[in-house]
Amino acid sequence: MGDDCEEEWPGDPVEVNHQVEAVVRSVVHDDELQELSVFWARESYMGGREDWYTATMPDERGLWVRVIARGEEFCSNVWSPVLDVGPGWRGALCDLAVMLEDWVCERKFARGQNRTAVVPPDLHEPNTDD
Repeated sequence: MGDDCEEEWPGDPVEVNHQVEAVVRSVVHDDELQELSVFWARESYMGGREDWYTATMPDERGLWVRVIARGEEFCSNVWSPVLDVGPGWRGALCDLAVMLEDWVCERKFARGQNRTAVVPPDLHEPNTDD
């Protein structure tokens, strides 16, 4: 990975959602997926709706993903300013990919299947808009 992987944030919230959803959908099939939510919450988020936020990320919030597939739930902090993940945003997506692969192969709907999550290759195109 090059220096472009050190970028900490892709900037556009729509692109953030798109990238997280792409990783999830690469390992959870459409006929299995019941819910996919990408949202901002406090670091202490434990599933209570009172902790949910929709806004641009201030320092105390992290990006979370919640997946329900065939009745089984996956919920994880994807990125935050305090997480120690791989290099920047791409590292966070790679960590998410690994967690999803491990989770899926242990679920009833995909037990023992070796599914490989895909992290989109073009995550760090520089934003040249002023």
